[in-house]
Amino acid sequence: MTKLSQVLKVTLREQLRMLTKTFLFYLLVVLVSFILSMFSGAARKVWSASLLANIAGWSALFMIVYFIRLALSSKNFMKSNRFRLIPIATSKLYIANLLTILLGSIYVEVIHFILLMLSLVVAFFVIPGAVINGFDYRVLLNGDFISGSSGSLLLGLLSPILIIILFHLIDFTSSLILNYIPGGAQKLVKVIIYILVMVIAVYVISDIVHLIYLIFAGNFLNDLNLIWINMTLVGLGLIIFSGINIMLLKKVETVF
Repeated sequence: MTKLSQVLKVTLREQLRMLTKTFLFYLLVVLVSFILSMFSGAARKVWSASLLANIAGWSALFMIVYFIRLALSSKNFMKSNRFRLIPIATSKLYIANLLTILLGSIYVEVIHFILLMLSLVVAFFVIPGAVINGFDYRVLLNGDFISGSSGSLLLGLLSPILIIILFHLIDFTSSLILNYIPGGAQKLVKVIIYILVMVIAVYVISDIVHLIYLIFAGNFLNDLNLIWINMTLVGLGLIIFSGINIMLLKKVETVF
């Protein structure tokens, strides 16, 4: 039997290659967008702020692109002969897939965070008169702040993975159901399935956006219980739906 670490190494290498290519395309988009913004006289005067805006704005959009590409590639892994024929238990194969998604998500988030911090530092030192008012570093050592920020970080990291797991669940279920549905009705069923996926994704993403708003508004410490309740629900969802997916995956046929 193949070890979990060996499968993880192969799947992670595939995902990191895909994510790196996407990130390089992101850098190209930011560069072109920034150069175009320099044609404006007002933007040239505060070029560092324009650079920060381009990096932040395109980062938000490309996070969605990363998420979609991770979801599609992870689904393809599970339906590919290349991976399904590996001599390893289905549960370990699916766990390796989820770990790959998690590590891939951390990879792009860390890169974008570093890029945003560097652009913020550049803007702070270049823009005349830039100051940070009212900041007290002791807040960072506050127990509630540590609890709230760590819970928010975990929630923001695991929620997209839960969406991908639900996407797998619907895709695996539909693959099994479509085997018993006449060909003419399959397109209608697929449309309904994709609408359902979009509704679930919008619901979870709206929660994440609300959480981000609370963080930047400075109010998330007032909702610590809500953060950890959501974190618990997300954790339970990850465990339950992953277990269901593993059982379904054993009956799903490879398609390429």
